[in-house]
Amino acid sequence: MDEDIDLKDYLRVIWKEKFLIIAVTMLVLITVVFFSYVMPSANEYQVDALLYVEDIPESLNNSKRYSSSVIVSLITSNDIIMRTVGLSGLANNELFKSERWPDERAAQWLKENIEVKAKGNEIELILKGPVEPDTLQKTLQTYITVVTEENKKKLTQDANNDTRKVNMSVELLAAKLSDVFTSIEKIQEENPGNSTLNVELFMAFSRLGAIEDRLNILELQRMELEYMASPEFNWIEVISSAYGSEIPVGPNRTLNIIIACILGLFAGVFIAFFKDYIEDGSSK
Repeated sequence: MDEDIDLKDYLRVIWKEKFLIIAVTMLVLITVVFFSYVMPSANEYQVDALLYVEDIPESLNNSKRYSSSVIVSLITSNDIIMRTVGLSGLANNELFKSERWPDERAAQWLKENIEVKAKGNEIELILKGPVEPDTLQKTLQTYITVVTEENKKKLTQDANNDTRKVNMSVELLAAKLSDVFTSIEKIQEENPGNSTLNVELFMAFSRLGAIEDRLNILELQRMELEYMASPEFNWIEVISSAYGSEIPVGPNRTLNIIIACILGLFAGVFIAFFKDYIEDGSSK
């Protein structure tokens, strides 16, 4: 019963202050329409790109640092952002060239507006803002080039370092292999019927086989590392180059008006109940 009374009281206040609620709603709506159409903000455009990052062979010790998840975590470093701004000419855009430090302002804007998502081996790049589609497209394409080149440079350095380590291991094993051959020759020159010498000969051949197997593994590893360090190796593939529509994605004026109606209605109801509360307090 009390709930029915409360509901009737609420409806009574809303009906009593209906003109106030309508006025507040209309005021909010007119304000939003004014700023959306009479004083519109700059149109926003969006460009997208999709990359695929192949798995690096485990013959590279730091292979995991070149996975898609790690690349995403380092992709917005200051070096990559600043180099992208310099190569793309983003700082010359009207949005930044009037600034005191256009390069720094453009770099800050790029870092705040580029969105990077990793899903498995795929990396999705999205760049959105009040900048012409051609400029956005050029900036994102330059960004992809810089990211690819920077990671390729690091990969080449790591592969070359690992290759040097492999070569050192091969040299050591080659020396051991020479020692084993010398031992086998000495054993074969002695009395072949001696059981002790036969055991030593068997052990020497076992060591020889183990060393040769290890050398074969290192040779395969060296071949993989040399290929990874070569210009032909590209593990970051551009599935979809930077592309954007000429149609702006924002501001969404229709959505803004709908939200304004809802917020205006809530604001009007709140003011109506607050007014009724003040009047009841005064009457008491």
